[in-house]
Amino acid sequence: IDPKKIEFTPYDGLPHLMINEIITDTQKAIMSLNWAIKEMERRYELFEQKTRSGTAVRNINEYNANLSEDEEKLPKIVIVVDELADLMSVAKKDIEERIQRLTQKARAAGIHLVIATQRPSVDVITGVIKGNLPTRMAFRVIQEVDSRTILDESGAEKLLGNGDMLYKTGGMFNCLRVQGAFLSSAEVAAVVANIKENNEAYFDPEVSDYINRTAPEEGGDDDDADGDGGTVGPEYIKALAIVVKLGSASISLIQRKCAVGYNHAGKIIEWMELMGYISPFDGKAKARTVLLTKEEFESKYGDLG
Repeated sequence: IDPKKIEFTPYDGLPHLMINEIITDTQKAIMSLNWAIKEMERRYELFEQKTRSGTAVRNINEYNANLSEDEEKLPKIVIVVDELADLMSVAKKDIEERIQRLTQKARAAGIHLVIATQRPSVDVITGVIKGNLPTRMAFRVIQEVDSRTILDESGAEKLLGNGDMLYKTGGMFNCLRVQGAFLSSAEVAAVVANIKENNEAYFDPEVSDYINRTAPEEGGDDDDADGDGGTVGPEYIKALAIVVKLGSASISLIQRKCAVGYNHAGKIIEWMELMGYISPFDGKAKARTVLLTKEEFESKYGDLG
């Protein structure tokens, strides 16, 4: 994810990427984080099914070590974001909520986040984000307060630059000073070209289609409301409040509680899933698990009532 549109462009098309596209649009960035949340929940459901079958698994490594012949190995996924400040300036609440959910739960599912910013201020690295990112690195910063924002201690303002940095994980009392490697643009281009020439790429069109789904236009037909958090009708928020209270969601429930037709209720369920508010359909249970908490609802939409 590269809202500046220049940092990650040289890596476009690398065969280990999930999609043949560098995400530069804020709404697509939100959708990519939505997809990651959906994939995280899907993986936890697989872990649960494996455990119920008699093989206890708590993380991706244990799951992959106990696969049957017809089960597919789960790859580890890394989402790299640069520059976070640009995303936060446009859609702070949406980005912050999704980063929080992923950093709280996704590690055991094999999904990881690497987030970078050149503006380490408290309105970019908020308490919510900072509290869920235990591993941190700081290059040279201008002010001591910036160092404290990143590392909870001073020191980064005294670094020499040129890759000189401080590294800290959740289990460390003091920072470790290390030297980052430098790669020129020409070296990056040469390595990327070599990898692309000698390896075949298999991108995932389903992930790409999901990320490129668009939000409904303001005042548009509600039947087109399948988006990424754009304007939706009041019945969407009413339905969401109902399922948050009840703890489960289904088309029939929304039909009854909101007095809407089957197709409209189906669109509302699709929107909830797309936003990461409810679990994906698993082919078995009719009711979906509600993933959005009361506090998260009220933070985004107001009083639950």
